[in-house]
Amino acid sequence: MYWVGADICGFQGQTTPDLCRRWHQLGAFYPFSRNHNDLSVQSDQDPAVWKEMGHPEVTDTARAALQLRYQLLPHLYTLFYESHTTGSTVARPMHHVWPLDATTHTIDQQFMWGSSVLISPFVFENQKEVKAYLPAADVWYEVRPEIKRVPNVGYITIPDTPASPPPVHLRGGHVISMVSTDKLVTTQSDSFKHLQLVVLPDGKTGQSYGQLFWDDGDSIDTIERNAYNLYSIRLTGANCTVSIVADKHGLDKSVVKPTIDRLVVAGTRQMPGQLVATVDGKQVQAKHVNGRTEIDVNQLLDTTSTNQWTVQWKDSQSGKCDLL
Repeated sequence: MYWVGADICGFQGQTTPDLCRRWHQLGAFYPFSRNHNDLSVQSDQDPAVWKEMGHPEVTDTARAALQLRYQLLPHLYTLFYESHTTGSTVARPMHHVWPLDATTHTIDQQFMWGSSVLISPFVFENQKEVKAYLPAADVWYEVRPEIKRVPNVGYITIPDTPASPPPVHLRGGHVISMVSTDKLVTTQSDSFKHLQLVVLPDGKTGQSYGQLFWDDGDSIDTIERNAYNLYSIRLTGANCTVSIVADKHGLDKSVVKPTIDRLVVAGTRQMPGQLVATVDGKQVQAKHVNGRTEIDVNQLLDTTSTNQWTVQWKDSQSGKCDLL
């Protein structure tokens, strides 16, 4: 699927508050996400109106799901770049990613963004839990309530959490570019240009890889005109090193480039000493928080000075890498 999405809460007829709440959770992760209905329908159904109608849980849930979508928009935008240049799909069924895993062949209530983001929505009225399948061939990380490694794979049961996005998991071996704040209301704000790189080790080789596509966000044919930047992000787990390389730098100098606020490396362990981190040799702040390492990068991804940045970290006492 390239650019697709049903009208959230339905085009004709009346939906119920609970189904509309679930539909907003799901619809926030359609490639094309909109709430839209027929003029002849009696009642409004947009997210804001439900609070006025005595169902604030619909409004609050829609807001939480859309805020996570906004955080993931840089990654989604990069998937559209890949689709445009290679013909790959943006949203895809699980069996397209794991064709040899027979369990995925009949799953029609979970879907992927590319090959790295798994969405497992609630789709039934009054549903209290979802049984999600995480293929055991990979390491998985959850996004909410915080980014951390999931201890169990295969079928897992996830209870409903009020006013939250649907369950979203990130696949090991990938790097996901996310907006740093979860309070976005528009892509035009300065906050949208501040990102965190979520690095997800594969659990085997300690490696992961991702790309970030960036253009002016408005013009057409930026790919055909080479008016964009393309960055590659790669984790080398043996020595706790992340390299950020500008593979393509055709974006006009007047266009504001993204700033990487922090690097979030999931699946790390508490070490005996303090974390020592550097960006191109310059020491920066780093800390270990609940199974992940957070490094304050504060690096503008401009390409006028260098085409590569290197982030490294280690334990001050042992000198070792903290990846599991």
